[in-house]
Amino acid sequence: MAKYPVESSDQEGVIDAVNYLLSGPSGLGQNFDGFSAYLPAYLRPSTRRPWSIPIDSTLNPSVYLNIPISDAVPVGGNPSQFVTFTFATPQATAPFQYGDKLEVYDVVSTGPGEPYNFADGYNVFSCGTTAVTIITSEAFEWQTYSSGGWVGRDYLNYPITTDCYGTVTVQGATTQVFVSAQLNMAWEYDCVNAGDYNVVVSIVRERGFQSTTAGSSEYLFADPVLISEKTFIKTVTPGPGTDTLEAIFTTVLDGPNLDFGYYRYYIIVQFNVPGQLLPGDVLDSGGLKISGTKVTLVSDTTYSGLTPTSITGIGAGAILDVTLTAGDSAAYDINTNTTIDITSGGSSYAVGDILTIPGNDIGGSSPANDMNLVVESVTSTYDMTIGRATLGLRSLTAQVIKQ
Repeated sequence: MAKYPVESSDQEGVIDAVNYLLSGPSGLGQNFDGFSAYLPAYLRPSTRRPWSIPIDSTLNPSVYLNIPISDAVPVGGNPSQFVTFTFATPQATAPFQYGDKLEVYDVVSTGPGEPYNFADGYNVFSCGTTAVTIITSEAFEWQTYSSGGWVGRDYLNYPITTDCYGTVTVQGATTQVFVSAQLNMAWEYDCVNAGDYNVVVSIVRERGFQSTTAGSSEYLFADPVLISEKTFIKTVTPGPGTDTLEAIFTTVLDGPNLDFGYYRYYIIVQFNVPGQLLPGDVLDSGGLKISGTKVTLVSDTTYSGLTPTSITGIGAGAILDVTLTAGDSAAYDINTNTTIDITSGGSSYAVGDILTIPGNDIGGSSPANDMNLVVESVTSTYDMTIGRATLGLRSLTAQVIKQ
């Protein structure tokens, strides 16, 4: 191990010092990498590189994006790996590009096959101003589009990688990595109600792994570890607006006792925004678990305008139409003898809430024929959305320090 200061009588120390000098910057303990930029760029809401979009790009960089559609058609026949979604209104510029993750909601479709609604993300194959085509991992038989729906992306409450990163090689457990970083950012928002939200800026470390693809010399990075973070609490009033932050990390030390390996340090941003439950969009019949015993009926009967009572929780205002089939008494079953249509979703319901409809409201008696409902899912919307986020002056340096 090199010593400082080196004494003239310490021949071994002198030799080590000369060897370190001759070995270049790495030998001096200046093994470092990083990123620095001052020209503005849009934060790219994506799970793949590049992590920023030039300001003059025509691509829509909104963190949250919601575009109504008017049609959905499998490409090249049905079954197909490809589906084209037509925008209800032509867009000024193409909102997506190849490889982007796409979400599809609220499409009404009929017939056999797969529904189009998918919240975990399709992969974009191509996109223009009037339509976007997605690709799936295998061919599916798709249902026939009927009406409604929208396509978009949702990177709210999700870590978004920036273009600020640096990679270093750690030689052993006695080394540390010094990380310094700065990020200036501005963004657009649109808020429904006054309140608070927060923006979290973090430094994260990932370990590099050699790609197993034949002939590839690339590294893949995984196993993220939080190194440091700063939280900025923002207070907003209803309506559109803009906000800013400056995050500075000056004395971040990672290690010692890091395993030998190749590491990447980078800055991520997360917009943590609240959600709200909106009247008419709260309860979903597919999110209700029912129990109880129905009365014996001689014909199919619909009971309209029912208001369930909340046994637990504070939810209120839901209005249901319940249809029970003819036949002997049996357990209520959403798949066989019971249909629930929600005409109003009410508000303030939560997963786990217990509701009940008295049996005497649905052709029987109470409590023998009470219908009990447990809320297993609710439909909600964000209290605010984030549009374009612009990266300003930004930098990150990762430097190995030998002990």
